[in-house]
Amino acid sequence: MRVYWLCPQGVTLYLNDRTLFLSLSGENRVLAINIETQEVLGDYTTGEAPDGIGYSPLVLQKTISY
Repeated sequence: MRVYWLCPQGVTLYLNDRTLFLSLSGENRVLAINIETQEVLGDYTTGEAPDGIGYSPLVLQKTISY
């Protein structure tokens, strides 16, 4: 894998401190990586050239009212 082409731009840790999210600007995607095993847990397509990433524990819910 040619890391220079991937252009890692941003990194953040998930709440469990074992999952790292890495934005890859050159590939237009974000990887979720297990820090202990170095296994890729998820590979997510993004918009063009993601240049950062953040995490929020906030969960949004859809409210239905009649």
